[in-house]
Amino acid sequence: MMQRYRPIKFKLLSCLLIGMLMIYGVKALGANALDEGLAAYEKEDYQKAFGLWKPLAEQGNAEAQFNIGVMHDNGQGVKEDPVEAFEWYQMAADQGYAKALFNIGEARRTGRGTQKSETEAVKWYQRAADKGYTKATYAVGLSYLNGLGVEKNESRGMEWLQKAAEEGYPEAEYLIGMAYMKGFREYVKNEAKAIEWFRKAAGQGHLESMYML
Repeated sequence: MMQRYRPIKFKLLSCLLIGMLMIYGVKALGANALDEGLAAYEKEDYQKAFGLWKPLAEQGNAEAQFNIGVMHDNGQGVKEDPVEAFEWYQMAADQGYAKALFNIGEARRTGRGTQKSETEAVKWYQRAADKGYTKATYAVGLSYLNGLGVEKNESRGMEWLQKAAEEGYPEAEYLIGMAYMKGFREYVKNEAKAIEWFRKAAGQGHLESMYML
């Protein structure tokens, strides 16, 4: 006896496969537009980059949203508009995009495009750091070290800076080197260790560290 429903099953399977191919195709097109936009941006063809990224940003691509924010922030291909930039950063941050989280922290710290609040800035830095963004880890360290937006806690600040240094952030490597050079907090004076950290930072072109060698 013939199986009547077999063709329907194949039809459903075909539809699923076509749907998956369409999804991957859209993602591939988005990735290509991101790459093409970056190439144009690096050549300072900002209008082309903006034209490639804007549609992706409007479709909800977090990286493109961040990029459009940067262009509004810097006036690249569009009129400089910190408020508009902040709105795009916020959209990307809502999706957990680490660089956007950090930039919101910077905006809150300086009051650029939004209300100034060092307390809120640290919270955004922390969120970016939790995503593994080393620049934010460094910023959290400086905040605790200097009591900016949080209660001053030099030991905790150095813990964050140590983490950033171990992740290869040159400014943090330099400060760890200085801590060993001068003997700061838990860092017992040790010139050899200081030189070791200065060399790591200098290897990344950090001028102050080069001077210390």
